[in-house]
Amino acid sequence: MRQTSKTLPFPQDAQLEKSLDDVIFDHGTTIGDAMLPGYPSVKLKDIDGTIGFLAQDMCCNRLNKMARHLWLMSTHSSANITPLHRQSLRGRTIVVMEDPGLHLVWRHDCIFIKPVPRYLLSYVFWDQFLVGRPTTLQADRERIVAVALGFLRSYFYLIEYESDFRTAQREELQLLPKGVTWEQFCTFSERLSAVSDDEVSERYQYGELRLTRLNLWAVPLLRQMAYQDIGLQYRDYFTPYFTPLLFIFGVFSVLLSAMQVGLAAEALDTQGLKAFWNVSRWFAVVSIFLSAAPVVVLLVLLVVKLGDECVYAVRKQFGKRRRASEKMV
Repeated sequence: MRQTSKTLPFPQDAQLEKSLDDVIFDHGTTIGDAMLPGYPSVKLKDIDGTIGFLAQDMCCNRLNKMARHLWLMSTHSSANITPLHRQSLRGRTIVVMEDPGLHLVWRHDCIFIKPVPRYLLSYVFWDQFLVGRPTTLQADRERIVAVALGFLRSYFYLIEYESDFRTAQREELQLLPKGVTWEQFCTFSERLSAVSDDEVSERYQYGELRLTRLNLWAVPLLRQMAYQDIGLQYRDYFTPYFTPLLFIFGVFSVLLSAMQVGLAAEALDTQGLKAFWNVSRWFAVVSIFLSAAPVVVLLVLLVVKLGDECVYAVRKQFGKRRRASEKMV
């Protein structure tokens, strides 16, 4: 069972957003027209509207439905996050994405990252609106808090070095607000490493997620053809299949040609070309072997790799359950 933390993820003197410091709160509502930091159209005095916006901005129903099965798709570790400075080493381009369901989701040559909303950097917002006085929307608020804690913790792993921080503040990315210094961010994120998996949503008990696997499991878990459809044209659907189809076509072409050579070699034997018949026959056999061997090896490697990942995932899952049961005893 998830435990909702009453401890704020950062102290007041470490907050990076101070626009709410002078706002007066009264029983969970604000006096005046205070707005959600970063979103002028959202008024804090409208609790229902604010909670609804936060749920849309931070939560993802698709991932909530798949959360219990994410151990089949990714390493069950919240620290499984590559720092920003190493993303290029993996051949990935950082793509800014406001959709919370795509935060830390990667595909081939890019990774999607959601910028930190300004309201999550405000101590007053956390204290007075998220974990402060209880309201009639406490259940929804606890769900948002669990997601927000996990989201902030992900930035602790994304930004480990000053080079990561400089990358996050690039003009084309702006994952963090302008004006924040490296020293300020270090003070702000100091407590985030202490946030436990029991305090965050199930999605943020994992780090990076592979989009191809999410799309694969979306069919049985979401009853959808894909978790996120990236392609906008027909060629985007069919291009990934061209290379394997050409490989299969090439292998079968070589096999069929070798078989034809083998059959034709029998006719050469009757014409007295014994030496050439031997060469043709053995060349056909060797060609068939050399064409089939890589396919067999690749299939074996695929089965071994998938099996290794499944065994690792099952061990991690049972280990987590064992530790949880030991805590309850």
